[in-house]
Amino acid sequence: MHAMLIPPENRGMNTYLIVERGDSRKAKEVFNRAGINVRENEVLLIKLKNTPGTMSEACKRVSDNKINMTYAFCVAISKTTSYFLLGTEDNEKALKALG
Repeated sequence: MHAMLIPPENRGMNTYLIVERGDSRKAKEVFNRAGINVRENEVLLIKLKNTPGTMSEACKRVSDNKINMTYAFCVAISKTTSYFLLGTEDNEKALKALG
């Protein structure tokens, strides 16, 4: 199973577990057995350079294509890498806009 926790440390807010599409059923079963409340949403997870303006540029590409974003946030994993988590009303269209 490929998964990533966001945020990677406890910041006193919700923690998101990102699971690849093919593994989501298995992950949900494991959490349900452990009594952990699970809410499933399909999102885009984009690897970006960790430099000023990269998230802004990605959001601009999505909005320029008239795609409504339901949520977006970025987490720096290292000095050079960040991950942009994005939920939209049309994730397939947003992915094309970001490509």
